Amino acid sequence: MTRKILLPTLLLLALWLSACGENSAPALTAQAADPCSAQNLPESVKKIHNLTREFDKYSTLASNTPQTQIVQVLPDMQRIETWMEDQAAPPCLQHLKDLQIQHVKTVNATLMIFMNAADQTALDQVNAGIAYARDLHLQYDVERARVLGITLTPAPPTLTPAP
Repeated sequence: MTRKILLPTLLLLALWLSACGENSAPALTAQAADPCSAQNLPESVKKIHNLTREFDKYSTLASNTPQTQIVQVLPDMQRIETWMEDQAAPPCLQHLKDLQIQHVKTVNATLMIFMNAADQTALDQVNAGIAYARDLHLQYDVERARVLGITLTPAPPTLTPAP
């Protein structure tokens, strides 16, 4: 009977004492990689910019969608806006993210106005929203280039057919 009690007790005591000894597992001393370091910055920017590229695709689609069908495109654009807002950004990219979100909110709000536009005043608001959204996108592009240390080259002029 004493063996049945003594053996498990000794095993528990041995386990308990071994837990008090030096930890043989390697210490977790590695720090998380700095997302703002020169080495990691391109990948950090890419994470933010991928959502901008996705939004830009929907924005192009929306600009070629009849007014009565914008309601089919807008939910996806609003979903991307939410993803952008929820995405964490390191301090060095906060201004880039702010411009990104301002642009997206402006486009989505402008599409809401356009979707319900029935008079010239609403169409004037749409035109103003489009101009402001373009300006914000340009600011975003300039900030992205600045952060990455690249020079923006102007896009070639687009040819528009004569009426």
